[in-house]
Amino acid sequence: MFNWRNAIGLTVIFGFVAVLYAGLWQFVNPTPTAIDWTGFVLLASLGIAMGFGFIVLLKSSREL
Repeated sequence: MFNWRNAIGLTVIFGFVAVLYAGLWQFVNPTPTAIDWTGFVLLASLGIAMGFGFIVLLKSSREL
C-alpha cells in the first residue's frame, strides 16, 4: 500500500537540515556578511528530489 507519509517525511528531513544549515551558518561563519546560500539551495533541492524519487518508487512498486 502506498504511504505518503514516508515520502513527505523524507522531504521534510532534508528541508529541516537545509533550514538548520542556513540558520547555523551565521553562528559558524567568521564573516557574517557572507551567507552560503549554495549549501541551502543544494540541500533543499536534494530534499525535493529525494521526496519525488521516493514517491515514484513507491507508486511503481505498487503496480508490480
